[in-house]
Amino acid sequence: MRIAPAVRTYISHFEEARNRGVEHPPRPALELDVIAAPLMDLTKKHVLFGRIGQRWFGPQALSLFPGAHERTLAMVADERGPEDALRWFVKLYETTQTRLRFIAEVHGLNLNAVASFSNGVRIVQISELPDTRRSRSLNADYLFPQSRSAARYTMKPVAAVYEVECVGAGGPYLGPPFSPEIAETVRAFSLVHPAAPVIGLAWTEYCDPDLARSEHLMWRLPLFDGPSTFMNITAIYEADLVKVEKVLSLKPPVRKHVNLAAERLILARRRVSTGNRAIDVGVCLETIFCSDGERGEINYRLGLRAALYLETDVDRRNILRNEVRDLYALRSKAAHGFQGDWTDEETKTAMRGLEIAASALDRLLELDALPVWRDWENAGGKPAPRTQIE
Repeated sequence: MRIAPAVRTYISHFEEARNRGVEHPPRPALELDVIAAPLMDLTKKHVLFGRIGQRWFGPQALSLFPGAHERTLAMVADERGPEDALRWFVKLYETTQTRLRFIAEVHGLNLNAVASFSNGVRIVQISELPDTRRSRSLNADYLFPQSRSAARYTMKPVAAVYEVECVGAGGPYLGPPFSPEIAETVRAFSLVHPAAPVIGLAWTEYCDPDLARSEHLMWRLPLFDGPSTFMNITAIYEADLVKVEKVLSLKPPVRKHVNLAAERLILARRRVSTGNRAIDVGVCLETIFCSDGERGEINYRLGLRAALYLETDVDRRNILRNEVRDLYALRSKAAHGFQGDWTDEETKTAMRGLEIAASALDRLLELDALPVWRDWENAGGKPAPRTQIE
């Protein structure tokens, strides 16, 4: 291979600098673009490699056009030899199905062991991620924070991992940036009180190490909302993992309902402002206790239904209705632009709202059925099972 000596010189330049502990070595005399230029000229004229296009495996795009991978090809040739490098290059163009790995940081959870769930998601320490360029970069960030401002991130997150088989497609991917399975699993942890986990950096990578050589290091931005991450760390134990699995095993309509409410509960738990917390708790309770399209008397409906759903004693029901009334009044006050200071009593009201929402989600988990609120109101509590009238 005619360019092999130049490629070896280029790679050795950086290897020697790394061995000497030089973090930012000067650029070599010949850049890799210049070294690989003869390869680019050849691929442009080739019947297979000269085609222009992209193949999408989920959100992962495999670029197939001259100039996309020739630099990597030169480096693979240095590692494996020219014949094996050519086989690698052909494989990029001929792969039509492969396995993808979705990975996302999860802040707010402290687990001491790997957790695996029936939907295929695993929660692991970031130090236990497969050894790839991204995982090495991520681990280095937490081992060696670059500034004092990075100290907030020195509490390592855990990572959610999900793998799936993907068939290549010609059009661009229009789905979510990370797997819905990961998002749903992270939200399910909100039923472990008072957990408020959030997804940080996320990415997708090929499980096949050959295809992984073609990747560009692209990250998807964190989905933080609320106070800094070290303020919301919840220890997770074996019994908690059983509860999360139960959430993921709910009937689909119930699971969807819980997923929507859990998203708002997480937001509410991470809020600093009493008013913002009350707004998000209010939306969470509306998600649980109101049906689609209901209008008017929301305060009345929330109080009545929460009391019937969560309590059996009349006196406790009255107390709960009053608590929900106060919470909804606080929510309205915040939503309509109150600019003063929140009192201690109002802060307690918002915090009590978190407890009510958590209890309601626990009740949904226990019953695994969406309430028909008309039946609950008519029965004055949990209705008897419906019997079919002939």
